[in-house]
Order: sequence, then structure tokens, then C-alpha cells
Amino acid sequence: YVGNGSSTGPEINLGWEPQWVLIKSSSASVSWHMFDSMRGIPTGASDARLEADENGSEFSNSNATYNYLDLTPTGFKIKTSGGWVNTSGDNYIYMCIRRPDGYVGKPPELGTDVFAMDTGAGSSTIPNYDSNFPVDFAIEKYLSGSQSWFTSARLIAKNYVETDNNIAEVSNNAYVFDSNVGWFAGSGSNSSYQSWMWKRHAGFDVTAFSHVVDQGDHAISYSLSKTAEMWWLKKRDSVISWYVWHKGLNGGTNTQDYYIPLNGNGAEESQTGIWGSGPTSTHMTLPNNTFGTGDYLLMFFASTDVSKVGFYTGDGTSNGSHEITCGFTPRFLIIKCVTSGVNFSHWRVWDSLNGLDGSGNESYLKLNDNGAKVDGYDYIDTTSTGFKFNTNFGPVNGSGNKMIYYAHA
Repeated sequence: YVGNGSSTGPEINLGWEPQWVLIKSSSASVSWHMFDSMRGIPTGASDARLEADENGSEFSNSNATYNYLDLTPTGFKIKTSGGWVNTSGDNYIYMCIRRPDGYVGKPPELGTDVFAMDTGAGSSTIPNYDSNFPVDFAIEKYLSGSQSWFTSARLIAKNYVETDNNIAEVSNNAYVFDSNVGWFAGSGSNSSYQSWMWKRHAGFDVTAFSHVVDQGDHAISYSLSKTAEMWWLKKRDSVISWYVWHKGLNGGTNTQDYYIPLNGNGAEESQTGIWGSGPTSTHMTLPNNTFGTGDYLLMFFASTDVSKVGFYTGDGTSNGSHEITCGFTPRFLIIKCVTSGVNFSHWRVWDSLNGLDGSGNESYLKLNDNGAKVDGYDYIDTTSTGFKFNTNFGPVNGSGNKMIYYAHA
């Protein structure tokens, strides 16, 4: 590429997102600059770099001045006017290695290959939470009392947002991902804390991007190798609610006109064309003026052999006769009632670390609420192929009520 000397530098289209980038000016005597997503290429923040022709240690700085490039779903974009990678008129050569994704990544054999849960070790050394794979997206919650759901991703490392809150992004150096087997480095997160961790694959993807109003509709690519069935969208630089799209909204009809807030317990809401014409097998669309100019975090979910995005209608029974088929026994389950007028319609979360199994009471949490886990209820039992209901409670299995869900093996 040819440098333009601007902080809005050239955007390189590879057709896929890289995990390793090497850049060298072929016009000037400057070092070979090496970047990778494990050490960190956070979007809009400082990038760790090595110089391949030097024996010095890794260089990093908290100052955004050292934001050399941002990764995109289809390549990378130069973010500095610095001569190392973007002197105006200079020629640059580069080499990139593709990250594992839904097209070229090894398919998971087990749910634990791409989704893990763990309680904290109270360690200031990464990984405080063990996953046994590189974590791309994670949520952390204090189980025993009131505290928000802290949510971070490799692409926004050292920052977090909160699923139960509309706050802007918050900085915290404990939210790091520089490990092959886990994430986080914070001694305060002990066994009273839990983390839920995802790896990018055909059932999950994540991106961080900037959207500018009045520059036309914005197509956001993903690499699931299939059409997304749910996404979570949060504006990182503003106090604004989360927007969730799910294929089960409005009963699965004209879903491009519907959304539901993640940080609330309300019903689904309608807004014509909020998601353009809806998802395709390669991207979703943010219409030009639907969302404001700013920086965003966006997570995509899809059904695979180890994950399921679905919806159902409650039948009001409580004897276990109403069963939902996922194709596996879920270790993790989110259910949200989207019907208007149903009280207590929280985003309820169950998992196998908190009693989700084939019998007995199980604890649950509320993704939109900062409260401690709730004990003493036997709403759900797992089966060999999914889950069934022991309740006619309105937001879970009320007769005629519409529910959306996400499950993972």
C-alpha cells in the first residue's frame, strides 16, 4: 500500500481478519514492525509491537498515539500518521496470517473447545480464569452480591462494558487476554466470581468498529460461515442501551424491524428497518442514520453442533412435558420472554456450575440485573438433547408467551 500521512490511513482488504501483521517501508530505512492479536491489537488503543530487525523488547504504551492499526473483519486499517507505517507517498509491504474463523478454523468437537466457565483464582497473573483455549470474549460476575456484569473482548482489551447497564466503556488493566488458556489478571476476583468465556468459531464472532453517520449504510462483516441468528450491539463511547437482535423476535417474521434491550427486562420493540433488510450469510447492516457516530462492540451468535439460537412459545405446563430440543445437553442457557405485559421478564441465565442439570433446584442469574444469584427454584431440567420445564412461570413457560433463548454445550 501507499501511505497517506493521515491518522485515517489506508484500509487493507484481505478478505479476512488477520491475527499477525508484519509491515515494512520499502521506501525508507525503518524497522520491520510486527503485531499480533495475542499480545494485543485492541481497536482504538495502543498496540504492542516488536521490531523484527532489532533485539529490543516489546514496545507498548498506554497512549493512543501508539495505535498503529486496527483489525477489521476483512483486513486492517492504518491508524497513525507515523512514518513507521504511514509516511505520505511511501510504499509499504506487508505479510499477514489469517485468524481461525468459521470458514477455516477447526470445528469444535466438544462445547468445551469453544465455551468455558470458571470461578476466579484471585490471581493478579493471567489467567485468573481458565478456559483451555484463547478467549475472544468474556463476561465476569460476582455471584454472592450486587455487582454488574463486566464484559470484555480481545479486541477491546483493558476495557469493559456492562450488560446490565448503559454506561460507556470503562478502562481496567485487569481485562487482558494475552494467554492461550484463559484470561484476566486481577487478585480481587476470587472464587466468589465467575467468568463465561467464548472462542471465535462458526457459532460465535465478535468485532469492534467505528460508525459514522451520513456516510451511507454500514455493512459489518462476520466470519461465521453462515447467517447470524442473534447479535448484541453496544456503543462503547456513549451512555446508551444495548441493542439485541434475535431471529425469534416478532415470532420470527420481519425480524429486521425488531430489537430488544439487553440491559432491561422489557418486551421486544419495533423500529422499521433498524437492521436494514436483515442479516445475510456474510454481514449485517447498520442503516445510515439509525445509530449515532461512535465506537461499537458487536457480538454474533449462530447455531452449530455445540450451540443453539432458538425460540419457543410457552404452554403453561409444569410437569416436564414441554421439551426444547437443542441437539445436546446445555451447560449454559439464556431465556428471555419478549411478550409485552409479562412481569419479571429478565434475561435469565442458568449454567452447570450453578446447578443446571437433569434434576433438583438450580440457581440462576439475571443478565440485565446486578443482583446475586437466585437460589431455590426448579424451573429447568436438562435432557440428553436439550431442556424441559418444571414450571408455568410466565417469563419462562407461561401459556402463549413468546420466548427467545441461547444455549451452549
